[in-house]
Amino acid sequence: MKNRTKQNIGFIGAGKVGITLGAYFRSKGLEISGYSSRDLQSSISAAKITSSIAFPKMSDLLATSEIIFISTLDSAIANVWQTIKKCDIKDKIICHLSGSISSDVFCGIGAVGAFGYSVHPMFAFSSKEGNYEGLKDACFTIEGFEERMDDIKGIFRRTGNKTFVIDKNKKTLYHASNVMASNLVTALLSIAVKSFEKCDISEGEALNALLPLIRGNIENIAKKGFPNSLTGPAERNDIETTSKHLKVLNEDEGLIYGLLTKELVNISKVKNPNRDYSKILKLFE
Repeated sequence: MKNRTKQNIGFIGAGKVGITLGAYFRSKGLEISGYSSRDLQSSISAAKITSSIAFPKMSDLLATSEIIFISTLDSAIANVWQTIKKCDIKDKIICHLSGSISSDVFCGIGAVGAFGYSVHPMFAFSSKEGNYEGLKDACFTIEGFEERMDDIKGIFRRTGNKTFVIDKNKKTLYHASNVMASNLVTALLSIAVKSFEKCDISEGEALNALLPLIRGNIENIAKKGFPNSLTGPAERNDIETTSKHLKVLNEDEGLIYGLLTKELVNISKVKNPNRDYSKILKLFE
């Protein structure tokens, strides 16, 4: 039987995600064949960081690699696949890293004898320098062919990351969850900082003042869960304070505040099942 722990991993796309994952995989002893990209200089830079090879021709990377990660923008994945499928990829494992696109993007992959997967890292990539700090704690979600699923899981057994296998039909819902926990939280915090700025506090000072509150809240959720970490006017059923908040917020801010407060009340009902929250909910009708 083939030793699949030594399979070469190649990347098509040399951006933040591809470089960071390549450097991380290399640090865990996985074999990285190299990179192919529209911009050869990007491939050369990625190869230098990961001690691998820059391939001017995608076909050469495919021939050298047994597992291929498409680490391009989501909008390019389908076009990259159309190029890949014209090559000899029999028995190859083809993965993309999109959170929102399923493995169905690899249309006709079974007919060419290859195996397709969506492998999504639940992690915010911010650097093209190969800095993978924090990636060891990230979870990866996988969906695709059952036949070689264990090969994909094997990568993350080597790295020590937790994996989840999900239903490809729920991929969009899964990605929406990620966006709410990441990007939309960023938007909410931006609104909070802007409100603080209106109190004649600079943006930098406002953010620095709020960060301990933000961190403390996240740490409490991690330790205690949602109901037991909840504090604030919604949990206390403080109608007077909540009404005052709504009066000083603009229309969009008030809408966001109201929708989120309704969810806080739902959580509060778990913590305080005998408390009547009907009056505070009427504020948002």
